[in-house]
Amino acid sequence: MADLRNVGRCDIVGFEDPGVYISLNNDNEIFGPPILGVSNFGYECGGWRLGRRVRFLVDVTGDGRTDIVGFGENNVVIGRNNSDGTFSPGKPAINNFCYSAGGWRIETNPRFVADLTGDGRLLTALVGRTVGWSRNTLDSSPISRVISAATLLDSERQEPVLPSTTPWASQVGGK
Repeated sequence: MADLRNVGRCDIVGFEDPGVYISLNNDNEIFGPPILGVSNFGYECGGWRLGRRVRFLVDVTGDGRTDIVGFGENNVVIGRNNSDGTFSPGKPAINNFCYSAGGWRIETNPRFVADLTGDGRLLTALVGRTVGWSRNTLDSSPISRVISAATLLDSERQEPVLPSTTPWASQVGGK
């Protein structure tokens, strides 16, 4: 469920064989009939498998409407919201953090999409045998880094820390 049209009501979103189906909330707890929102991100249409590919519903552009972020076989793919509850087919954004590109596995490499810096831009955070992130620059040129998890431990406190060499890490760490 997600507010696809930025109207303050959650719509139903389902990932099916032919793609993503949506059922718009028409108010009064009544939903419209399911319609195909995009012919991608589905089992048959796009080859999306739960055991290999992760999908998130998040606002990537900051316009208040939910987009699709999918960690595919070789690329992180973004399907932008078309303002009417449907989505663009999806555009590769990052060639990493995926099953084949980078060797990321669902069972050992959880992925999260959140605004960690408070600047309104989503950050893809990845945790596992390595730690990585990709910062949303809003201009289709994301900044990505992958480092060994061992380099992120504070030796005194044994707590994970982000390296201060990134322009936004000091904001996250409060320093």
